[in-house]
Amino acid sequence: MTLLALAALSCLVVRRPEQDGAEIATSRGASEKSKPTIASALTVVPYALSGTGSQILSLGERMTTFDFQNGNGKVPAHKHPNGGGWIADSASVSDSVFVDKNAWVYGDAWVRGNAVVSGNAQVYGDAKVYGDAKVYGDALVSGDARVSGKARVYGNAEVSGKAWVYGDARVFETARVGGKALVSGNVLVFETAWVDGNARVYGDARVFGNALVSGNAEVFETARVFGKAWVYGYALVSGDARVCGDARVCGNAGVSGNARVCGKARVFENARVYGNALVSGNARVCGNARVYGNAEVSGNVLVYGYALVSGDARVCGKARISKRHDALSGTGSQILSLGE
Repeated sequence: MTLLALAALSCLVVRRPEQDGAEIATSRGASEKSKPTIASALTVVPYALSGTGSQILSLGERMTTFDFQNGNGKVPAHKHPNGGGWIADSASVSDSVFVDKNAWVYGDAWVRGNAVVSGNAQVYGDAKVYGDAKVYGDALVSGDARVSGKARVYGNAEVSGKAWVYGDARVFETARVGGKALVSGNVLVFETAWVDGNARVYGDARVFGNALVSGNAEVFETARVFGKAWVYGYALVSGDARVCGDARVCGNAGVSGNARVCGKARVFENARVYGNALVSGNARVCGNARVYGNAEVSGNVLVYGYALVSGDARVCGKARISKRHDALSGTGSQILSLGE
């Protein structure tokens, strides 16, 4: 048989009838009609070719497409052998991974190890999920984000940007982790909390409510940031400290030990609040001021400069405390109510 005849026979193409009811289209150009999730299945029919006693087969492969509803329309895709979820051909997913039937992995996403993507979860963009990590519920992992170790992202949570969630961390409900944030250890980020920028949350810390941790801030050990509190800049919140309400801790400020900053209090610049101290109300602690021990600062007090408020001191009203010689060290149940 001539080479021309061989080429002609090997290029004969027909459509194979599918059990899903897709309309058969002939090689003469009849229009296709398919289910919403599958564009077509194409088979190249093999023909036995003789001439020298050897047989040449040209075998086609089943080709399916799927619309991941990201604006790109239908793209080549397949169902994962372990779970049946849709995987874009452009994504890289190991057979060891479990991808549930309603879960999607697309774009250039990468899923490896014993990872699980289940429920209605989606992993896309250049995101990576690996190790024993699990993404489930209606969670989204996108961008260049990573979820690894034994981390869990679930509910309606989102991990995006270049964020990394790892260790035994949990991000759930409608929480968000984005930017270049790192969330690790046994951390919980939940409710509508947001960790963003270059922030780091680690150890056994908790960020929840409508709280925001951003910039280059760090929250660690067993610290809690919740309510509508914000921690940002280069601030550090550590130990068993609590920042809550509408409080703000920013700049290079630090809150540690068993200290509490709540209400609409502000701690900023290079200020420090530690020990069992409480800063509440509309109080401001800034400059290089220190509030520590069992001291309490409340009302509209301003503590600034190099002021020190310590011991069992109580400062309230509209007091203004500054400079080292204005240091207040309460003993017993002393209460200081200072005017402007």
